[in-house]
Amino acid sequence: MDWERAVDRNREALLRIVALLVAMTGLDESALAATLTRARKKTVLRILRPAESAVRRLIVLAAHGLVATVRKAATSARTTGRVARQTSARQTSPTPPSAQTASRETPGDTGLVVTIRPRGEPEPVDPRAKARKGHRQPARPSTAPAAPGLPLLDPLKRFSSHPFRLRPRSYPRVTVLGWSEPRPIPEHWIPSPDDLLDAASVCRRITALRRVLGDLPAQARRLARWRARTDHGEGPRRFSPMRAGRPPGHRVRALHRADDILRECHALARALERHDTS
Repeated sequence: MDWERAVDRNREALLRIVALLVAMTGLDESALAATLTRARKKTVLRILRPAESAVRRLIVLAAHGLVATVRKAATSARTTGRVARQTSARQTSPTPPSAQTASRETPGDTGLVVTIRPRGEPEPVDPRAKARKGHRQPARPSTAPAAPGLPLLDPLKRFSSHPFRLRPRSYPRVTVLGWSEPRPIPEHWIPSPDDLLDAASVCRRITALRRVLGDLPAQARRLARWRARTDHGEGPRRFSPMRAGRPPGHRVRALHRADDILRECHALARALERHDTS
């Protein structure tokens, strides 16, 4: 199957959905929308949730064919000198035999470096040999605020006896006949579709979605690095970035184009995982 063509087709469809969400929230490049009405926010979330799940499965498809190589990070010269000084100090000072035979782990040996390459290409040469020849310039700290990111992993299902909090539909108006008046209903007890709600988190999620679709190969390499580190024993153990069963935001009856895209991307990602494990 032509996976690249499937990725491009669904990516273009998701970009159109993101453009629709940007128009619905009034999001622009300069600022985030402060508030949205309750009805508008519910409509945006109804489209945003399946779109996020579809983008995660699109990243799984884009990562097909990438191979990750894991190796231990090289110890810096400063750490090596510190360890050498500590070793010489231990040799000059009297120590008990039990302490002389104890092993010491060199700092930095547990760090991992992941190298990404397309499937079929030879493994690259260890870059530690090149680093010894010349001095590597330290990275300059960035003063720009961190851009919002899209989580690569689906949220796990919640198995609880009380998954939902039901809001009571009635308000108790306790009164004593002939003695007191009925208790008045609070002004904001009954939610209104025109109530203004905070929309900063929704706008950040839309911005992250637009940024991910703008640089899908980088997200594919990010997923390949996560898989390599997970196979090496780092982080929580998960066999797949997609959770078992139906994806988040799935609806049996499609209400929007995002539901159809999610259904297609989920089927393709599951078929790709079965093809890779077979």
